[in-house]
Amino acid sequence: MFEFQKDFTFNEVSEWITVYYNFFFKPRITIKDILIKNKEQKTRQFLFFFFVYAASFIFLSVETSLTAGIKPAILNLFYIFPIAFIFGLVSRFFGKKYIGGTLAYIIIFHLIAIPIINILTAIFFTSENYTYYFIQNIFSAISSFYMFLFFGYAIEQKFGKATFISLTNFLIVNLIILCFLRINFDPYSQPYGDTDLIYQEYSNLVKPLNNKELIPTYRTINNYNDKISTDFLLQEVISGKDASGSTKNNDKFIFNIEENIKHIQEATTKLAFNRNREIAYVWLNYLKEVQRETNYKVKDIFELEDLKPTKMFSKEINGNKLTCYYKKIDYKKMLEMQVHLKWYNNSIIENHNKCVYPSNLCNSILVFPSNFLNNIISKLLGEKSTEELKFQFDELE
Repeated sequence: MFEFQKDFTFNEVSEWITVYYNFFFKPRITIKDILIKNKEQKTRQFLFFFFVYAASFIFLSVETSLTAGIKPAILNLFYIFPIAFIFGLVSRFFGKKYIGGTLAYIIIFHLIAIPIINILTAIFFTSENYTYYFIQNIFSAISSFYMFLFFGYAIEQKFGKATFISLTNFLIVNLIILCFLRINFDPYSQPYGDTDLIYQEYSNLVKPLNNKELIPTYRTINNYNDKISTDFLLQEVISGKDASGSTKNNDKFIFNIEENIKHIQEATTKLAFNRNREIAYVWLNYLKEVQRETNYKVKDIFELEDLKPTKMFSKEINGNKLTCYYKKIDYKKMLEMQVHLKWYNNSIIENHNKCVYPSNLCNSILVFPSNFLNNIISKLLGEKSTEELKFQFDELE
């Protein structure tokens, strides 16, 4: 009867832990040591790796629920199968003796590398410091290079043959990617693998906002036979653009500001990261300040005199007197908040792009042959990069 706990000793645990280090520096020896063990020892070791692997996903859940961590752990395991199939196909070409080592290499690599990546990501979520996300992406990039380019050295001792196995595997992977590129006719794809939840959360916070760069800079007051109406002119102060000189879109602007405030108030209750909650509070104060200025109305002639506006012109219309004034709005407070908001916006974009650069560069290098060949084939076949727009809808069947 199979009993995985048979002859278990606690010394095995320390040995399992050292595999996290030894596998990356001595992959062939590490795999050889695992394969010569009996089935009980192998089962215990792989159960330990899987437990650490699954547990690491729990730390990634912002909701801190058990199911939120287990679900991605199980789904992530399915990515082993296509990789194991391709690597196994290549190793089988060189001999049956490599099959066991290949499967062990793929499974161990996945169960060891992913928890390290998840822990670094969890530290990033907890600290909200992009330095840790940068380190995570560097490790991810190095791990990807390692898995594809050092595969042969993990299953073959001879340097020349190991190099040939690695290169063959690299080319076959790119050939499969090329085939997919040729049959992938739908350009739409949801982004996968981006673990920057802070950036995603912030993006969801600010993308729905309209006219967020505009602020009222001048107030216009019309006095028509002591009946006073108040309006405002909008301007992008930071960009240095002049005021619009028109008030025809003011009602729409006021509506947008109201909708922006509602969105920020609703979104703030769902924010998980402290830095985004802080900037949401600044957004709310900024929008309310803009709203206060746009809603301001001069009530009577006495308030108009206290305001001390500049007279633009005065004229008679059918025996009625119309006098128009303007007054510069003190927008210093709005501008200071807008400067801070733009700084945060640009800094989080810069941090995100800087951090994902190592992974993006790694992916570009690994799939360069397939992308290069695909571009050549597209040019030879005269394929256009984008389909021409049609100015009518095709009939649906």
